[in-house]
Amino acid sequence: MDRYEQTRAGMLGDALKSTRNLHRLVITVSLITLLFSSSLDLPRETIQWKSLVDQLIEADFLAYEDFVEEKVAEFMQANLAPIGTNVTGKLEALNLPVFNLHHVGDVLTKPIHVGKIEVRELPLSEVSAANLVSLDALNGLELDREVQVLVPQTKDLVEKISDYLHDVGETGRRVDEVRVGVDVFDEAAQSFLPGESVTPSLSFELHDTVTLGSIPIFSALFTAKIETLQNTSFLHWINRELGGSPIVRIEDGNITFLPTLTRLPKGYREEKLGLLSKALAGDVERAGPKNLSASILGTQVPGLLIIYASPTILLFLAYYFMQHSAHLSKIVNDDPSTFRQFAWLPLAVQSAVRIRTNGRKSIQLPAWLLETITTVIVLPVLALTVLYFQLHQFGGLTLLHTVFIAGSAVGIAYLGTRAIRAINAVRGKMSFSEGSAE
Repeated sequence: MDRYEQTRAGMLGDALKSTRNLHRLVITVSLITLLFSSSLDLPRETIQWKSLVDQLIEADFLAYEDFVEEKVAEFMQANLAPIGTNVTGKLEALNLPVFNLHHVGDVLTKPIHVGKIEVRELPLSEVSAANLVSLDALNGLELDREVQVLVPQTKDLVEKISDYLHDVGETGRRVDEVRVGVDVFDEAAQSFLPGESVTPSLSFELHDTVTLGSIPIFSALFTAKIETLQNTSFLHWINRELGGSPIVRIEDGNITFLPTLTRLPKGYREEKLGLLSKALAGDVERAGPKNLSASILGTQVPGLLIIYASPTILLFLAYYFMQHSAHLSKIVNDDPSTFRQFAWLPLAVQSAVRIRTNGRKSIQLPAWLLETITTVIVLPVLALTVLYFQLHQFGGLTLLHTVFIAGSAVGIAYLGTRAIRAINAVRGKMSFSEGSAE
């Protein structure tokens, strides 16, 4: 073999080796991408915990106050307003020279006292600052007790006011500063009253047009019945608003918050829920791509950059592999025997793979074609697809990321198809030259 032939054989060998190396790099980068994607283990239990904690934090328990206010307003309109109107009518029927007698009736149209769970005084008023231990302690309150409203019994009260006004109700005087109240049964975070009735007090001042001396003050006790409003307890409201929700469970008159969180690490139940949510978010983030990296072609690539690095590298490798394959198809006729002797599966494999379809029918595919399609198209596209979905579950991917990966996958498939056509052309020329030699 003269020097020219040796040089030409060396160039052909270099071209074949370069193409084979590019093929191997496509496989290598695809496998590295797949391995990196597989290492992204989404902590689903921790994410579920955080979701439940956040749902509990976002729950508006203060809405119970609005619910009670609405129910009390309905009761007031139906039951207390007529009482106040009746008292005003009876006092004005006395025909005394005293102004503002309607102020007494007006104050009785409003609830003297509402017995209920005081949510504003509970940890539920700011759930993010509460912990599960303090929420469990709420079961010490009468959560299943219905809202109470006092209904004044005014017959004796009107008689007392009438007698008083006849004694001191001079012309020109006016009723002012009407007050009504009851000694509240004092218990933190709830204002329920014991028994079936209580004894509130009512007082008012009688002002003169020009006050020269002391101001007469009326004060008297009267009876008020304790009425309960059905289906207004805190537990009933919770069951109506959050029944079936995973953040609460009501059982035997007790309420359990986040009942499914039974395997929380030690100390988490004592942690404020706002801080607990942040801690769980940190646990999720530590399992995500930010804290991982991959070595691609000797370069350590941070996890979040993999979404750009892998598609870019695979796309360029596919492009150069296609160009080298096309170049091989142009130079194969220079020395077909060198191509036949070169150890590279797309050129060396001669067998076929039989694939059964239906019944006895089957198709035959050249083994080299199946192998090349798998390694040049299927493997890199699969790697990018798995990478995308693994990163997507951690969130933060944008439309740009989606378009970039999808575009790279389409480009790789197109370039791979062109490379396979070039390899097929090389094999065809190799077979033709072998047949001609025979």
